[in-house]
Amino acid sequence: AALAAGKFGRRITYAVLCVASIGGALMLYQTNTSYGPYFLFSAFVAGGVTASFYGFFPLYLPELFPTAVRATGQGFAFNFGRIIAAVGGLQTATLIGFFGGSFAKAGSVMAAVYLVGMVIIWLGPETKGKELPARSAARNRQHKPGRGTLQSVGLGRGNDARPHGGRRCPPSIPVKSG
Repeated sequence: AALAAGKFGRRITYAVLCVASIGGALMLYQTNTSYGPYFLFSAFVAGGVTASFYGFFPLYLPELFPTAVRATGQGFAFNFGRIIAAVGGLQTATLIGFFGGSFAKAGSVMAAVYLVGMVIIWLGPETKGKELPARSAARNRQHKPGRGTLQSVGLGRGNDARPHGGRRCPPSIPVKSG
């Protein structure tokens, strides 16, 4: 997924992943009536395609958030998806009841969540070939002495401020080889 996103662009790759995930889920739920080699094949296809998002998101999500909130933004995005998945999982029994006990129909309807993803991805920016947010602003900003340095917090004023009697680090312990 990451390789395709690097070549074709983030949004089109995500949309193709959504279409492939719908296809894989429908193949799994609608074309299987018993356990056998075809069931294993369709489970492999559906699982492989839907798991490819785990290769896509680590590429796309960091490109959406400025450095100061990048980890928070990624964490929120990943975990928001988990909340939606949990709600969907809890509603599966309701759908099975609605469809007269058909797990296949309930699973097929749950695959419609990828349609939502196909719409939402076009609201986000295409980040292929662009710099990370806040990186270019940080590059243009002039460094001001005293701000964000050890001196500004009262450290680094000389050897007396360093631990270990002015040494930069504790002495190393020699390791015997062979």
